[in-house]
Amino acid sequence: MVLFRLQMHMLNGALLALLFPVVNTRLLPFEVEIYYIQHVMLYVVPIYLLRKGGIYTAEPLSNFWWALLSTGMMFVYHFSILQILGLVTEVNLNNMLCPAISDPFYGPWYRIWASGHQTIMTMAHGKLVILFYSAVPIFKYSVDLLRLPSKKID
Repeated sequence: MVLFRLQMHMLNGALLALLFPVVNTRLLPFEVEIYYIQHVMLYVVPIYLLRKGGIYTAEPLSNFWWALLSTGMMFVYHFSILQILGLVTEVNLNNMLCPAISDPFYGPWYRIWASGHQTIMTMAHGKLVILFYSAVPIFKYSVDLLRLPSKKID
């Protein structure tokens, strides 16, 4: 349950990857297609798990504890682990060393802009996914069309 709720608020990276893709370095066959498939599946799987229920339940819309925890964990992960690892390996991990080509805030202040919009997106995006899932019934019941055959027990 903990990982599911944290992941619901960390989905904003998948949205940004779909809106502003960085595919100019994807040179091998089907790399671009796999890029999009992976980022779309980051949305499909949580919606499927919400439909399954059980421990995969969303917190109330008025509870922002998970959103705050996700925001803090994202900042610690990006500014300590990814930035240090990127500096050591000289690899631009998750655009921590320089902005992406498709970054709308490209420029010398991109890190300040990114910190601001990522705080807002992490706080709001998980709530919007939950609200959209609960408000639009087609998502709730579309998973029933994808039923896998159940195991036959003799």
